[in-house]
Amino acid sequence: MVHCMRSPAALFSLLLLAVAWVSSANAERNLSANEVRILFSDKTVEGEVVRMKRRFKAYYSADGIFKGIKKQGEWKVTEEGQHCLRYGEKKKWSCGIVMAAEDGSFKKYLPAATPNERNIHIITFHKFTMGNVDGL
Repeated sequence: MVHCMRSPAALFSLLLLAVAWVSSANAERNLSANEVRILFSDKTVEGEVVRMKRRFKAYYSADGIFKGIKKQGEWKVTEEGQHCLRYGEKKKWSCGIVMAAEDGSFKKYLPAATPNERNIHIITFHKFTMGNVDGL
């Protein structure tokens, strides 16, 4: 009979690997700049502003213009992959990180101000349809 003795350190390491594996299976994935461009370009997008629980629909043209029912402006993707909007005549861009969620939706987060803070979930995108299907 072979007796296998495991050290507490080895068991702890095994436990950490298992937790990391489970966490990664449920994790959201950061999209690259190219993935974000492809996701939004020439698409009608439906989603929800998380804090206000307000649904929206907007068209994102390939030339960087977006039009919603109530708002319109410009959109772009930074080299780091952040999705940015600028409304009307405003000069400041509002940018956020886009992540693919396990349920098939995409989520936009404001980046954390410091490494000790968490990103702030601001929008969930539920549906992307090719073209300007509603004539926005």
